[in-house]
This record gives sequence, C-alpha cells and structure tokens, in this order.
Amino acid sequence: MLRDNGANPLIEQIQNVFYQDLVSLLIDTPGLDAQSLDYLITTQIHATIMAIVSTQYSHQDMIVLPTGTKVTEANCPNSYIGFFRGILALRRMYQMMSDEERKNVLDHLLSGYFEGEFASGIHVLATKVMQLDTFRAMIPGVKTFILEAAGLVDTAPVQRDDEVGVTADLIRESFYNEIVTQMFSAIEHQWIEKDEIEDQDAFLFLAMPALTLIESITLSSGYKGIRLLNDKVLTEQNCPQHDSFPELFVPILKIAPRIQELNDQQLVLLKMLCLAKPINIPGPILALKTTAITNLAAVINEVASQISRRGFFKQHIQQAIALCLESFRAAAPKPS
Repeated sequence: MLRDNGANPLIEQIQNVFYQDLVSLLIDTPGLDAQSLDYLITTQIHATIMAIVSTQYSHQDMIVLPTGTKVTEANCPNSYIGFFRGILALRRMYQMMSDEERKNVLDHLLSGYFEGEFASGIHVLATKVMQLDTFRAMIPGVKTFILEAAGLVDTAPVQRDDEVGVTADLIRESFYNEIVTQMFSAIEHQWIEKDEIEDQDAFLFLAMPALTLIESITLSSGYKGIRLLNDKVLTEQNCPQHDSFPELFVPILKIAPRIQELNDQQLVLLKMLCLAKPINIPGPILALKTTAITNLAAVINEVASQISRRGFFKQHIQQAIALCLESFRAAAPKPS
C-alpha cells in the first residue's frame, strides 16, 4: 500500500495524465494566444476528467492510467484521494444517464456552462485538482512550454475584461458553482463538519455566501471587477439594477481591492471570521487580526446575511448542500 505522498510514484503518473492532455491538445489549438491560455487550460482539465469518467465502464472501483497502472482506494496518494472518490461517484452518475443527457452534459462542459448535478460535479472536481499544491506547481511550466511551442514571445497573459452580457442569471449560476466548491473546501479545512451539512445548520446559509464572496474576489485579482462564468466581469457599471443586486454587490466591489491585497494567511483569517459560528482560530492566524481585516469581515458578513434572505440564492445553497450530501453517499464504503 502506497498512500504516503512523499513516497508514492502515482502522484507523478496522475499529474502526467493532465500534463500530456494539456500539452498535446493546446499546442494544436488554432488561434492560441496568451490571453486565452488560462481559459483553455481550465477547459481542458474539465475535458480530461470527463474522459476519465466516461471511458472506463468496466473498472468500477479503480482508475486505470494510460500506463496501465491501476489506482485504487488502497494505493491512491493522500493528496488525490478526494479526486479518486469524486471520479468514482461521477462515473456511477454517468452510467445512469441517457445518451441524450450525456450529449447535453458534454455540450455544456464545452461551453463552460455547469448546469445540473453531474456537470457541477465535474467543475467541483476540476477546481479541487487545480488547487492542489502539486498541480499548481506544474501549471507555470505547462504555460511556458505551450507558449514557446506556439512561438509566442509574451509569456504573461494580458488580462482582457469582458463586461458585456452580465445578467442576473449569470451571477446566480456563477454563485452556485463557487458555493459548491467552497462547501467542499470548508470540509477539507475542517471548518464545517459533515453532520452540520446533513442537519442543514442555519449558520451554513451565512457562512457559504461569505466564503463564496471572498474566494470570488480572490480569484478576480487582475480584473476590474468580479470574474464570473464564461470569463464575464461584474462591475459597478454593469451590475443588474433589478432585485436590488446593487445593494448586494456594489459594497463587495468597493472592498475587493483591499481583500486582494491580503496574503494567504490573512485570507484564512478573514474566512474564519466569516464562518458565522464559534471556531478555534490558531494563534499564529489570530495574531494577524487587525481593525482593517475585522472591517472587511463585517462588510462580507452583512452582504452574506442579505444573500441568505434572497429566495433564489437560498435555493442555490440548498442545492449545493444536496450535491455535497450526494457526494458523501457516493464516497461511503459499500456494504460487503
């Protein structure tokens, strides 16, 4: 059994699956440029996961790598155990889908539209993979190789904000996708317990919007607003005026630059201050607490409170909880 990350050769083999797909397909992409590279990498990661899910029907409890190596619950590296269980859960869902449902899911994934439990699951899994330290360390080298192979001199992507077509529905869908990701992340950080999700504790309806807002702002660094699905950008100027959307998002847009200036540990503190429940904050993290961070948390918590009272956002939180519970059931050991 090889579960220790430091000694497990499967880590490199799993990474190579993504590396080979990224390099081989992106180099051949017509019109490749530095501006589109991040989006194309994200899209290809979704496609790689989809391929793993949809092409190994006969392997119910394992993933077979291109090398022929079989990854099981027993030998999967600790850092990839969540990925492994997610693949198996998605594979079971995929096998129960009709041909038409599978085609629709594929079309949605290719267009960056993550509607429904299965497509959202693919997106969540892709996001979790991209957040792994081993994976994040690989990406800069992938970008450099692709850009050099494509003959592009500028290896730093130039940000181009797309502010056209920002709608209330797009904001809601973007919110849902990120809230699912944050729910799994909070579990991994042990900020939220599984039984709290099963009981749908009231604090979740405050904590999850808060964590989602913070992460959305963090991921929008370099943009003039908050990045949404399809690479759209929400700003004060294009914020929808109905349903009191400006009351929710203009205060967030105003504090976004200050949040983006925080370092990783300060961001952890900010998130822990927005969990809406008593929690033991480690001493080194608590020592970073300042009036400025407390004020940021107050704004985030106030907006999260408003979001929790909006029917459509509350429904999204309930859907995220349902998806999370389904993931628990799928990952649970089968009775022998």
